[in-house]
Amino acid sequence: MDGRWIPDSDAILAYLEETHPEPSLKSDVPPELGAALFGSFRGFLNSKPEETAAKEAEFEAELKKVDDYLQAHVSEGEDLCG
Repeated sequence: MDGRWIPDSDAILAYLEETHPEPSLKSDVPPELGAALFGSFRGFLNSKPEETAAKEAEFEAELKKVDDYLQAHVSEGEDLCG
């Protein structure tokens, strides 16, 4: 990287795609699919006892979205990245 430090993962991906386009590292997985997953997991982990059941349900709902996506796309290839 010509001695440059690139600390941002999106910038690293853009650099790699520009300098080494094959095989592509881009994913067809919608970014919003995982975006809510980590927040709901964090919410579940940090929940107060009276919130645990609701936060667990939110997390499980997000997990189901990911699982549904994976099940729908499992036949498209050996992995999700192409």
